[in-house]
Amino acid sequence: MKKTFMPPSDDQSNRHASRLSSMGLIALSIPDLKVVGLNRSMSTMLGKTAAFFKEKGFAHAFVEMGGRLYHPDQTPLTSDQLTQLILSSLQSSFQSIDLIFQLPGQEPHKALIMPHYIFEREDPATIICLFSDLSLVGDEVPVDLQEMHELQKAFKKKTGDLKSINAQLEAMYNASSESIWVLNGDGSVVSINKAGETLLGVRAEEVVGKRVEELVAAGFIDQSVTRQVLETGRQVSLLQSNRKTGKQLLVTGTPVFGENGNISMVIVNEQDMTQLTKLQEQLQRVKEEKNRINTELNQLSLQGLKENEIIAHSKEMQDLLVVCRKLADMNVSSILIMGESGTGKGLLAKYIHNCNGLLKGPLVKINCAAVPEALLEAELFGYEPGAFTGAKNEGKIGLFEAAKNGTLFLDEIGELSLPLQAKLLTCLEEREIMHIGGLKPIKINCCIIAATNEDLERKVAAKQFRQDLYFRLNAFPLTIPPLRHRAEDILELTLHFLDKYNRAYNRTCLIPVMELNRIQAYDFPGNVRELKNCIRRAVVMAEENSLERVVGSPGASQTSAEKKGQGDLTKGFNQQVSDFEKQLLVDALKKWATTRALAAGLCMTQSQVVRKLKKYGLSHLLAKKM
Repeated sequence: MKKTFMPPSDDQSNRHASRLSSMGLIALSIPDLKVVGLNRSMSTMLGKTAAFFKEKGFAHAFVEMGGRLYHPDQTPLTSDQLTQLILSSLQSSFQSIDLIFQLPGQEPHKALIMPHYIFEREDPATIICLFSDLSLVGDEVPVDLQEMHELQKAFKKKTGDLKSINAQLEAMYNASSESIWVLNGDGSVVSINKAGETLLGVRAEEVVGKRVEELVAAGFIDQSVTRQVLETGRQVSLLQSNRKTGKQLLVTGTPVFGENGNISMVIVNEQDMTQLTKLQEQLQRVKEEKNRINTELNQLSLQGLKENEIIAHSKEMQDLLVVCRKLADMNVSSILIMGESGTGKGLLAKYIHNCNGLLKGPLVKINCAAVPEALLEAELFGYEPGAFTGAKNEGKIGLFEAAKNGTLFLDEIGELSLPLQAKLLTCLEEREIMHIGGLKPIKINCCIIAATNEDLERKVAAKQFRQDLYFRLNAFPLTIPPLRHRAEDILELTLHFLDKYNRAYNRTCLIPVMELNRIQAYDFPGNVRELKNCIRRAVVMAEENSLERVVGSPGASQTSAEKKGQGDLTKGFNQQVSDFEKQLLVDALKKWATTRALAAGLCMTQSQVVRKLKKYGLSHLLAKKM
């Protein structure tokens, strides 16, 4: 009679599962009833391993062992009868087969075959047989069929969970976008996921079961990472070429160790580097194109600079312009440009202003040395109506206001008086000004660029320039090297000015090579301004198209080589020695501001220095007398 059972609780399932693990289990395939698996308890009961039963029919294998099969009523069963009994019972919706089996020299065992419990596999389907050892419980304790069915349900639940987990893992395995191979400890392929099939252009059945050496020989891959992993026992990565698809792969093999410490599996991950290689090639082409464009832009930039008479072929000037562009990009204020007279400080200030894309206002310039001190304050800060005698009735804004959203260029900043320096410092610190005669402060918004050809440090030491203003202006110092220190620019400037004045005066003058050499050897104490005037004068005054004497002509200075070779023949020996002594002291005062420092630098006594300075009227240049 068919029985109906309530499903066991979770606690019951756990107890049943625990008991189930101590019972013998054999899995049989349908319909041939061959053994496809058995657990450890069953192997212990039978004294045989799974290998003994492999590919054998269950009943025939059991008889081969010398075992006997009985109905519960002790009626013997042949192997054919048992096979037929199991197959016929498959037609029943819920029916178990009770048997007694006995092996030579062993006590009888109780068997419960449940042919209705079928695992649906791809091929073949499977039934489970449960065996309990009667010798453990005594012949007088029968096997409870209901409990066996509850154990069956617990087993089904446990295996169902495992099947679900396995399905999830398999789905993840095949859903991975990265190629994954699983190989066993002897280097044979166990499985390959879908991404691996797509990447390598193969089907799993083409490679599963084959050793990696066979895959290399067949041309699937050019080298095996698996073999290196098996030989080294550690993770290995290498670049692998797939001969079939022509792809470059980054392959990583990772060993998995078993309980015995040997490698049981190798997991191989593959990444397609072909696309990355193409991207790298594209990036390289983009970089080359960028370099080409930068070169063209640099040429255009140099052309633009040349139009403003800024020649930057020397490394010193190119480095300086790079810093200028950076300061302009950062919208930096309080820039101090230093350099000898005629080096182009005003042009550099204009360049910084033009490079600053944030400035919408004008570049306003003032030469602090060219404006009388009495008027300079009014020019810088502006004044209210009637602020002083001669002031306009409507008043006037100052240059700080005129440079709103632009740049104010203060040239020759070293010529400011000390009182005006104090007012300028307040203006820079507070970012506001006060009109002369005014009562209300006015906010200013402009970049400040100052320039000087003087040594402000020396002036600070001599108490002629405020130290606090010097440090405020010197936040971002730029020094233009003199023309004599950048020979590459002399030639370019010469050709530039020659072309400029040829067009300006409708001339076609040329400079011979020998004269170009003389120009490049010339010291140019007046720097670019002097070179410019020399070329202009030569073009205007030349009788012929060939300019034979650009420098060294009347009114022009001699080259340093000419100076050294000739001296001044109009002066006597003593006068030339005195001039030389004075020039040495003047040059030394640019480095040292005290008599003690001068004495140490010139290898003289301090008293000698004092006498010489007094003799040549240079004592006023000292910071202080010692």
